[in-house]
Amino acid sequence: MNTPTTTAQAPAHQGLHHLELCVSDLERSSRWYGSVLGASRVAELDHRRPDGTLFSVVLDVPHLPGRLELRLDPAAARALADNELLTLAVEDRAAVDEWVAHHRGAHLAAFHAAAVGLLEGPPETELLNPCP
Repeated sequence: MNTPTTTAQAPAHQGLHHLELCVSDLERSSRWYGSVLGASRVAELDHRRPDGTLFSVVLDVPHLPGRLELRLDPAAARALADNELLTLAVEDRAAVDEWVAHHRGAHLAAFHAAAVGLLEGPPETELLNPCP
């Protein structure tokens, strides 16, 4: 097998357009991201199948460099449940403690001084994972 000796430079881009997360319930997850992160739904960007069935919603989330798309795919959401798909940076341990105290009702359970790992969003999942 030959190994390439040169690496092609990636084409230019203008940054992150959006993130997409698979969820098991669009409405519940939209409400969760709204209450925890202050996200707002961009209804005109809803994705629907030809029969009109809603399968994806788009959210504006403060401080994210792009929008967040939530796609209805319960099987993928379950398969990815142990992964930290979205991690937010915070200033220090005091900021983590503030997040946990403020959002305790949103089932934020564990924390780390440098980051807050958010998974799918619905309350049946532990949403803040301890980082090693």
